[in-house]
Amino acid sequence: MRHVSVTFSDPKPVYSDPDDADVMNLRERLLSVLTEAEEGTVIPLSLKGTMLSASCHARLLGPALRMVASGEAPGRYVVVEDPGGANDWDADAALRKLSADGPTKLVCVWNTGGDRPLLVGDVDRGVKETYDFVYDREQKGSAATTRELAEAYGMRIQAASNRVTKAASLGVVRTVEERPAEGGGVQRLLVPVR
Repeated sequence: MRHVSVTFSDPKPVYSDPDDADVMNLRERLLSVLTEAEEGTVIPLSLKGTMLSASCHARLLGPALRMVASGEAPGRYVVVEDPGGANDWDADAALRKLSADGPTKLVCVWNTGGDRPLLVGDVDRGVKETYDFVYDREQKGSAATTRELAEAYGMRIQAASNRVTKAASLGVVRTVEERPAEGGGVQRLLVPVR
């Protein structure tokens, strides 16, 4: 997995105006990297040492996460690096509002330096459970499968497959390998985006 970081050139401690030149420049760099990166690229967006208002998060993250969720940036993922978690609440509010106003749900993996990444935005229970299950499997040293997810939550394989498809379309889990499954079909090996 390739990583291409994006960050403010010379960050201010606080951004409240979504039209601030720094916010607009960072947004354009993020969109450019997202557009030009090869499949299999994680784009960490560093917010270290700065706080953004919800409107700034909407301006910065909304277009990039829409590209991911709509399939315009296949195999490319945006992850926010926010040591200390100074921005997750405002980003969550911004992404929930954009999701309510727009055609797609917007969710972002958010690293605060804690034990595990957070998911911010319009996160439903199925996406959260799927991410947590896949993350926990990776922490134990292996990728997860849709069948294991189905067994863990007592659901049919098709329901688990639907959950995985949704989480993958939102850019929070990814397939690292597909294998033939016993009894037919395909078994996907999944890891969390982080």
